[in-house]
Amino acid sequence: MGSKLLKQAARLFAAASALAMALPGSGAPSVDISYTAPFAECGEARGTASGIDYSDYRVALLIYIPGSGWWSKPYCEPRVIAIDGQGNWSSTICSGGIDNTATVVEAYLIPASAYPACYPSCVLGAGCVPDSLTSAAVACCRAVRPGQRVIRWSGIDWFVKSSGAAVGPGPNWFSSSTENVWLDAQDRLHLRITHPSGTWQCAEISSDRRFGHGTYRFYVDSPLNAVDPNVVFSPFVWSDITCAYQHREIDIEFSRWGDPQALNSQYIVQPDIVGNKERFDMPACSTSTHAFTWTASQVGFWSVQGHCSDPSQCTPVHNWTFAQPSLIPPTGDERVHINLYLRGGIAPTDGNEVEVVLSRFEFEPIRPPGTAVYGITGRDSRQAIATQGPGNRLFRVWGRVTSIDCAGFAITDGSLAAGQPMTVRVLESGNTIAVGDYVIAEGRLDNASDPPVVDAAFGRVEEISDE
Repeated sequence: MGSKLLKQAARLFAAASALAMALPGSGAPSVDISYTAPFAECGEARGTASGIDYSDYRVALLIYIPGSGWWSKPYCEPRVIAIDGQGNWSSTICSGGIDNTATVVEAYLIPASAYPACYPSCVLGAGCVPDSLTSAAVACCRAVRPGQRVIRWSGIDWFVKSSGAAVGPGPNWFSSSTENVWLDAQDRLHLRITHPSGTWQCAEISSDRRFGHGTYRFYVDSPLNAVDPNVVFSPFVWSDITCAYQHREIDIEFSRWGDPQALNSQYIVQPDIVGNKERFDMPACSTSTHAFTWTASQVGFWSVQGHCSDPSQCTPVHNWTFAQPSLIPPTGDERVHINLYLRGGIAPTDGNEVEVVLSRFEFEPIRPPGTAVYGITGRDSRQAIATQGPGNRLFRVWGRVTSIDCAGFAITDGSLAAGQPMTVRVLESGNTIAVGDYVIAEGRLDNASDPPVVDAAFGRVEEISDE
């Protein structure tokens, strides 16, 4: 009996050893994308998988083209990619059309036994990846293709849309040319609809990160009352990744939608149904501020003449609160977009090019009323962070950068009623922060044995941080 047990143990050990050899690395199944062809070029995506028996899994690859949707790669048949004996996989991401303008590539690791049931048909311009595929995947990853034009404005990196064909909204051609999107010497953003070589070209930018619940403010330096009936200017939030919750779309839109007699502005929480939209008229004024505050229970919109972070300090134009929690999208993978385009791709009625200028964008996170800074309530006369109890405490501050020196940067902290500056010293190298940027800084307080005034922070500092 002892001999049989030893033999069984030996067989189990051998089987386990063989399984370990088949599962390189340790931990859960994973897939990554190590390379994609640069934006505007055709080529391949490639990567590796681990934590699996390679012969039992496949990779489903999809690309995202802004305004066009998600597309299966390499082809509709085959729709999945085999993994070789070393865990490598590769595929073309261009099979025709405007595939070269895809901005995002996603890879899903799925069991071979689940295919084709989990991925029964080709994805051709869908608004999102099929739920059956995401549910069956044991791992997934995404890559943003390099080579896209990026501008830095209001302390944030923004991708500039380039379509290469007529796509949504519209449909329109969107150009990343400096004739359509640029920053002037005052760091103001210019969006322009142009008409080179007989083709109307529109403009759109999108933030490289999400923000979540909070107040979104857009400071406009152009009159919006006289926008051509066929032109639409809109700052909004939108999710490229999910179809759920109407793509988490919340809009401020300036357009007469083709009717010269219509009101020229609206607020909307998608979908566009009765009760979800508020129309109003934007009067003649050279500058204006437009904002919405998004929470789990409501979205509050307001517009004023002039530039104000507090609407009570400017001439009011309109405000509206949408308070139907069941119809308010939760936060998730949305980004901020700002676009200037033609309704239905129809030329302006006067045949002229169009321009809208914005001086800046701000995001203010939701905070409990009266909270000076996250977790910190005391300051000394120098307006620095003062310790309250034990040291080494996490903190978070936000505001606009007023100065920078070798010690770090000073911000006008939005939590101070008087708006006095405070200084945060950034020890981590590699942060790209400029005067005028709107920042959220995260770090820790120094040890409690140090002086009560703390001007040193370490850890992650980003121009704008998630909640």
